[in-house]
Amino acid sequence: MRKVKEFLNYAEAEVRSLASFYSGVGRNVDGLIRYFGEDPAKCHFEKVVATLLDFVRLFNRAREENEKHFEEEAKKNAEKEKT
Repeated sequence: MRKVKEFLNYAEAEVRSLASFYSGVGRNVDGLIRYFGEDPAKCHFEKVVATLLDFVRLFNRAREENEKHFEEEAKKNAEKEKT
């Protein structure tokens, strides 16, 4: 029975900690939603995360395309200098 009580004390503390963390995340998400000019009551967390993920993917793709373009331009310029 002692082990069960020890576990319950530990588990209760973990649940309180997790609930506090969850509440903080919720406040941060609401702040992020407001930062982007949206209403937290109408814009759900999943939509925010999906939008940010799409942005990061598109940003990375654009960066890669730009790097490729700059490399191609550098090669063309190097070839022009040779001739």
